[in-house]
Amino acid sequence: MNETNQGTTPSDRSSGLSPRALRGLFVAVVVLALVALSWPRGQLGSVPGGSLFDAEGRPTLLATQLAPVTLVHFWATWCPPCLGEIPVLYRLSDDFETNPDFRVLFVAVDDTVAHVERLVGENRASRVLYDPEGAISRELGARTLPASHLVVDGDIVETFVGPENWDDPTVRSRLRGEIERRR
Repeated sequence: MNETNQGTTPSDRSSGLSPRALRGLFVAVVVLALVALSWPRGQLGSVPGGSLFDAEGRPTLLATQLAPVTLVHFWATWCPPCLGEIPVLYRLSDDFETNPDFRVLFVAVDDTVAHVERLVGENRASRVLYDPEGAISRELGARTLPASHLVVDGDIVETFVGPENWDDPTVRSRLRGEIERRR
């Protein structure tokens, strides 16, 4: 069988792809690039604008609850690893209480006010927000509890998955460093 390459240039023959295949490849690359740009960022990126609820059931936007440096902590009363971490987080919150540039934001996931009040007391439960169906925690990439996000100026700069030792001097130094950078 005799093959002829009529109408093709040497560069066409060397690539081994027809002009139609090259256009298809180009379109595929563009589509993949657009998908990559719009793909959810998961753990790092901006904080979503969805609503949480306070203990009275009033909706509140997560973004309005943020200090310049905020540790957003997702937890639940039904989560065994969360139970040991909550007292340490309240201690962290209390230790940094006088600093207006820092806040620990407690977000109970798929939990009730009554369960939270029983665990932490009514006074501390008033500082908890609720993500009743876990929508906000999932949007931020939390696939397990506990999960915490260090948010600086509305952007997630670090994510902690699982229980963390918030009394650890290295962890506290990291938090202080973020606060100091803001000044």
